[in-house]
Amino acid sequence: MIVNFFINTGVRLSELTNIKIKDLDLSKETVDISHSKSRRERTLPLSRTMIKILDKYLDIRKGETDDYLFPNVYGKQLSKG
Repeated sequence: MIVNFFINTGVRLSELTNIKIKDLDLSKETVDISHSKSRRERTLPLSRTMIKILDKYLDIRKGETDDYLFPNVYGKQLSKG
């Protein structure tokens, strides 16, 4: 899932680890990136294929809107190391 997200969006690892479920807007096919290298918020488009993959992933994951999109096994933020 994470590899697909990297390929489809081109986000950096630090950006990916900060994305929360609420940052996704599947109806508009976008994801909001609020923790970027330049410290500016930006909105990225998502492909229809990525939308389908995310939709299935979220059905299985069943997280809350304030949860990280890609948490560690304890439900906390992924670490880089």
